[in-house]
Amino acid sequence: MTKQEIFDKAYLGVLRQGGLATAPSGGCFYSLDGKFCAAGQLMTPEQRDQLVGLGLNSAPFDRANRALHLLPTELVPFVEQLQVAHDTVLTLDSFAKKMKIIALENDLTVPEFTK
Repeated sequence: MTKQEIFDKAYLGVLRQGGLATAPSGGCFYSLDGKFCAAGQLMTPEQRDQLVGLGLNSAPFDRANRALHLLPTELVPFVEQLQVAHDTVLTLDSFAKKMKIIALENDLTVPEFTK
């Protein structure tokens, strides 16, 4: 996957589902109540199940990522940026704004979202 493909899948996936994958306590999850975070949008259900509890910026995630061939290792820092955009906001509008900044910083195109 290219950066643009990763961005599009994460951005549109979160917007299309109509909400963030955050618990009332504030924790964020790859998958929660049928919703997926930015990184979770890039995974199959089986991959999400194997990565439960593993933060993107951790040695256990790195080992699992290599074994599952989930993300090219050089793009993990970019996916971390997308994940931070998801994990540090309370609304979809705020998520979209942060993602547009990431797109600008990475010379990416923001795909059109229609409800």
